[in-house]
Amino acid sequence: MIHFKLKDIDSVIPIGNDLNWFSLTDGELYLNVENYKLFEYTSQAMQYFDDKTSPYIDYYIARFLEDFTQLFMAIGESIPDHLYELTKNLHYFQENTSKWLSILDKDDDMPSNFYFEEYTSVCSWINNRQLNSSHLIGGPSVYFLRNRDKIRIAWETDQTLDNSIKLWTAKTDSLEMDYIEFVNHVKSFGMGFFKEMTQQVDKALYKDWGQINLDKQKLIQEQIDRELAFQRSISLLIEVKDCQTNWDEIDDLIIQMNTEIA
Repeated sequence: MIHFKLKDIDSVIPIGNDLNWFSLTDGELYLNVENYKLFEYTSQAMQYFDDKTSPYIDYYIARFLEDFTQLFMAIGESIPDHLYELTKNLHYFQENTSKWLSILDKDDDMPSNFYFEEYTSVCSWINNRQLNSSHLIGGPSVYFLRNRDKIRIAWETDQTLDNSIKLWTAKTDSLEMDYIEFVNHVKSFGMGFFKEMTQQVDKALYKDWGQINLDKQKLIQEQIDRELAFQRSISLLIEVKDCQTNWDEIDDLIIQMNTEIA
């Protein structure tokens, strides 16, 4: 599901005057979800970006790893059945929340803290499960929404450039799969990534970097620490834990929203 390719060690560009573990993770990445490839640029977008040679996003895989694992606690929490039904048409729910905000924004009697409390709370159960792609130009919105033994991956990829060029090849859609299959895909990605990073670190240790600073012991230790941290984070997807979300509050807010929109 998660595909990546690290840059050749000779193509790695250190950040500043120091070579660190993060810079060694520079590469390409995309998500293969059924018949779609998320984070794949259209040919028009590739031309716009000075004839980009690869159709996939090129950035530090470590950034994806950090943003993705940050969601694991929220992803591991099952969404109640009636709210999970809403994720079949996530765009419709989000349109309603935007409409609610727009209506109350014109109301002189709207409490000053509405945006920070009611509106933020009613959106939180979705936003907490959204992969951060703000570092990308027109980054797509990708959500991971679990309900018991299944998970829905939903994505919004209608982003365009200033000249209306469509950025992404995938059209907005969603896919449901077995939750354990999803977890196994995540594990497989982690195993593959850290295996290749071990090789990348070894190459970095034996390469002559000239004037670039390299703390070899620190690099070796960070590789160990990062892999252990990922392994620990996997437990957040698997272990049964107490409810983290106040679902009753969200239900009440949705009722309030629908009433005020009507």
